[in-house]
Amino acid sequence: MFNMFDGEISFLIDGKNCGVASKDKRLKQGKYYAAILLLGKKDRVTLTNPRKVMESQLGYELLLAKLNIVPADHERFFHLLEMIQEYFMDETQDKHMHRLIICSYLNNYGAFEQMCNVIKSKEEEAPVQ
Repeated sequence: MFNMFDGEISFLIDGKNCGVASKDKRLKQGKYYAAILLLGKKDRVTLTNPRKVMESQLGYELLLAKLNIVPADHERFFHLLEMIQEYFMDETQDKHMHRLIICSYLNNYGAFEQMCNVIKSKEEEAPVQ
């Protein structure tokens, strides 16, 4: 989880404080992907490793089965779990761009601004269909 404290973004993995996010090599290497990005003083961001999403879904299904929440009775909910899994497992250019934008914002605000400007200019150059 990310925590905003005194204007610095720090984060915890499995409850262990890993320090300031911009100094952590795991984020710079793209080991973790941001699933939700809300930056306010009390907001938290859940990071997921996309290779673990499939294992997580199985874990959720086992946990939910113990609570007698089965797919037959809750089709819409389990369909949502499948959609989340597919989103993170399907490596597309857009999803790589999402990761790069988030990582550049967390590590270097100047690079984030530069990347946004490149994206805006490419959108303006694209022919209208």
